[in-house]
Amino acid sequence: MKKFGKKILLDFILILLILAVSALGFVFLNKNGKAKTVVVSINGQDVAKYSLNVDTEVLLNSPETNGSNTLKIENSTASIISADCPDQICQKTGAIKNIGETIVCLPHKLVVRLEG
Repeated sequence: MKKFGKKILLDFILILLILAVSALGFVFLNKNGKAKTVVVSINGQDVAKYSLNVDTEVLLNSPETNGSNTLKIENSTASIISADCPDQICQKTGAIKNIGETIVCLPHKLVVRLEG
């Protein structure tokens, strides 16, 4: 019976250790905090950069697809507020604010990403 109790204790300690390492990893990955720059790419080419500190709305046209998206920068976040693509996934993504987050519109070959 003592072996069984010791095994449960060791399993519990192992689970706690894994959770602690995961929590530290999460804190480490998110330490960069909020982004400062919005980078817009169309068809794999960076076409524009905007500061997240300046509220603005920008119409983004994709020459290859003749489509358009409207990028809104407000309160240090970026979002696509309108698009003429069929699925509207870029709009449904919502606002992004942290380094590394992206909004993608595949029909228009558009990527909006945040950098530090």
